[in-house]
Amino acid sequence: MKTSDVPPHEELMSVIRNKYQFILAVSKRARMLIDGAPSLQSVQGVKPPTKALGELLSGGVKFKTKVDDSV
Repeated sequence: MKTSDVPPHEELMSVIRNKYQFILAVSKRARMLIDGAPSLQSVQGVKPPTKALGELLSGGVKFKTKVDDSV
């Protein structure tokens, strides 16, 4: 995935509404890939954060968000 392949902001926000949670999800998935989790994409020569971003945007990896009811 090249820089020109990164989807626009609107597409990212259709996956998740909170930018902070999206970045956390990408970083957690990237850490899983670094630690040896199998990749869902067969792209070679791509760094783990880029693979994680692609997996989340393609819907291959699902993530849950916590709702804080204490506020």
